[in-house]
Parts: sequence; C-alpha cells; structure tokens
Amino acid sequence: MLNADSEVSARRAIVRELVTEALARPYDEAALLMEDVKSCFPGLERFWCSGAGLRLQNIDADICARVQSRLRRQDIPALSIHDSFIVPVPARAVLQAVMDEEMAQACRRLTSKRTDRRQVNTEVILPDISAYYSNNV
Repeated sequence: MLNADSEVSARRAIVRELVTEALARPYDEAALLMEDVKSCFPGLERFWCSGAGLRLQNIDADICARVQSRLRRQDIPALSIHDSFIVPVPARAVLQAVMDEEMAQACRRLTSKRTDRRQVNTEVILPDISAYYSNNV
C-alpha cells in the first residue's frame, strides 16, 4: 500500500496475491485487509496509496550507490545486501562514516526539494543508529 499511487492500484496488487488463495471474493478480502492494515498503523495514514514507498526505495538505492562509489574510490571492496554492507573489518569505521554522511546528504537533498501539490510532504527523522553500528558492524 505504500508503493501504490492509488487505492485502486493497491487493491489490485493485493487481489493478484489473493487470487492464488482461491478466495470467493478476493476484491472484498483485499478491501478488508487494507482497512485492517490502516487501522494497525494510523500514523502512516497520509502515506498509504501515495507512492511514498517507491520514492523511499529510490532514495535508499541512491544512498547505496553513493556509498559503493565512495568506497571504490578508496579501494575498499564492499558487498551491499539491501541496506547493509560487508567490508573488510579494518574498513568498518570508514564504512560507518560514509554511510552516515550519505544518509545526512540524502536527507538534506530531500528536505531542500520543493514539493508540488501532488506529493506528500514528509518530515525526516534520523534515528540514533550508533548503538547498532557498535554492536553489529
């Protein structure tokens, strides 16, 4: 529902998945499922069926490409897996710094862009992920 740009396209996508379940009324089931999801996540209401998910995936992919490019310029081999990277242990601090810088840069680009009336205005909240890095990288 975050990737869809309308209620209709979201429902159709869900119906395509439900058809394999041999449900008698997949459109009705899809509508009920959408309402259940919305009720479970009321804070995301303005993002449902807005295409926000696709925009976020694009931003994530751009961050990943920028991180990889910067590491290559420093001759650091890196394997990206979704939103994570595998690098040699000695490059851990460099990777952390590059990821933090690229995330901050992406947020600056995002907040500096003008939005038109069709786009959903979003606020960027950066979590403190330093504990994650120190424990998991």
